[in-house]
Amino acid sequence: MHHALNDPATPDYVFAHVFKHEILHTRIRPREVEGKWLAHPPEFWEEESRIAEADKGQAWEWIFRNFAAALKRDSEHECIWVNNRSMKELLHNRHCAEQDLRHLREAFKIGYKELHFGFREQALRDFETEKDS
Repeated sequence: MHHALNDPATPDYVFAHVFKHEILHTRIRPREVEGKWLAHPPEFWEEESRIAEADKGQAWEWIFRNFAAALKRDSEHECIWVNNRSMKELLHNRHCAEQDLRHLREAFKIGYKELHFGFREQALRDFETEKDS
């Protein structure tokens, strides 16, 4: 798991999907298929669909909405590379935005649901929903 997901705003379905995907690697090993070495052979994707289909679409949507600038898909190697410099900047900006929100709410006595900030709006809404339930 990438440390960027270690955040209260990361929805449970994102963590669940990434966890299921990674743990599945311990059960279905890479193998050669039609002369090509695959980290994700066909049976891997079949099993992932069976155990994680409910989380997959919304998990990837959330990941790309929040981190697309730091991610690069590598189809040849069947992976996604994380640009650590870009990710560090995204996380720094997110932290600063959260601090700014907290200070604005305190200074102007604004309720949690009354102030949202750009790219964090959906994550804050999701976090609030989880907090209320």
